[in-house]
Amino acid sequence: MHIGISIAKNNNAASELLKRFECSLSCLNSVIYLFLNSPTATRRNAIKRICKLHGQPILGLLSTTLPLIPWHRNNMSLLDQFSLKGKTAVVTGGARGLGLEMMRAFAEVGASVACIDVLPELGKHSVNDIHRDFGVLATTWECDVTDDEQVRTTFDAIAKKHGSINVLVTAAGVVKNFRAEQYPAADFRRLMDVNVNGTFFCAQAAGNHMIAQATGGSIILIASMSGSIVNRPQPQCAYNASKGAVIMLAKSLATEWAPRGIRVNSLSPGYMETGLTKALFEKEGENGPVLKATWEGHTPIGRIGKPHELKAMAVYLASSASSFVTGELSDSDGRGERVRWGMRRGRGRGAKMEDLMKSGEVVRATTDGCNW
Repeated sequence: MHIGISIAKNNNAASELLKRFECSLSCLNSVIYLFLNSPTATRRNAIKRICKLHGQPILGLLSTTLPLIPWHRNNMSLLDQFSLKGKTAVVTGGARGLGLEMMRAFAEVGASVACIDVLPELGKHSVNDIHRDFGVLATTWECDVTDDEQVRTTFDAIAKKHGSINVLVTAAGVVKNFRAEQYPAADFRRLMDVNVNGTFFCAQAAGNHMIAQATGGSIILIASMSGSIVNRPQPQCAYNASKGAVIMLAKSLATEWAPRGIRVNSLSPGYMETGLTKALFEKEGENGPVLKATWEGHTPIGRIGKPHELKAMAVYLASSASSFVTGELSDSDGRGERVRWGMRRGRGRGAKMEDLMKSGEVVRATTDGCNW
């Protein structure tokens, strides 16, 4: 069986080149290497031509082979590898907090951005600021990530408006804390629905578009240090379990979609100084500073993170700079809690919070908080 591959840069030369570049399947990899000197659009057109001529089995073979080719064996500078020019980044929960910071970072390196949130007015304000500051196409879409049909429709609309979907960040999430023995079933189900089901539905929708585009992509699932450790002193079994699920979901999707050229990684923030955490500290009055000091005391760096400190990590994972990174968990937590028992123990910094834990105050203090 023979196939022809065209690397023509214009339609007029396509037929002639198609005849010249015939080879057997055993030589497929060698011929595909010729794509290294062709623009992305030409590669995509060649794949479509092959599939039209030789049927679906060729598509399967190409989808397995293309990601293995060292596309990044080129003369791109280090800084150019971090560029997202010509790409579209979708960020759920992008209207505020960490999602907004990452969306702004993508726009800063050239990507058009699409914000998905349940706060349409805030989202509109955020994308208007992005367009003003960076001059890129920035759109906002109201969507409930727990509604799979609504998610599919929204991603279809984004792809139509922006032309493609190349990057996804799932930053939408909630947290609600109760003691395990008292956790209301409805609240537990709601949290899992948003943090786990919503994350999967969005990754699935983006993944389907990336597969159809045949150009690969990068998906970043926002997890949390709470997916790897148990936070003290607040009781948050549901949130911890949901973020543990997100971490394993990223590994599973990375394994399934690697042959398609789609990379999937998880990013785990630690305690971050967002509007939600600030409001939490203020709401709790004198207990707020104690909670903040306890969190800081469990972190070797000795402070809570700033949202902008996630920007570089997000750009790295989204860009070709991390082309050989998939299925990984990237921590950005100041090493919080992980060395807790070797840090500050016996200094009394968290003693008062242990008393609050016994009294139940810390449960109320963290009911509506969120790392991001």
